Amino acid sequence: DQIRQFKIVQISKYHIDVRIVTVTPIPEDEKVKIVADFQSLVGPKFVVTLSEHQYIPWFPNGKYKALVTL
Repeated sequence: DQIRQFKIVQISKYHIDVRIVTVTPIPEDEKVKIVADFQSLVGPKFVVTLSEHQYIPWFPNGKYKALVTL
C-alpha cells in the first residue's frame, strides 16, 4: 500500500536498482526487507540497491516499463 510506483533497473551486469515512489516515507526495516527479497530472487552474485524517487518518468514514447535491462 505504501509503494505507488516502482521500476527495476539493471545498472550493470550484476547490479540491480529497485526504484520506488512511496505515498509516505517507509521505515528502514521495510527498505532492508525489499532489498533482501530481491536479493533472494536474483542470487548472491548481484548487488541490489534501493532508491527512492518523487516520480519515475515514462519513456519518451509514452510507455511505462517496470523492468529495464541492459
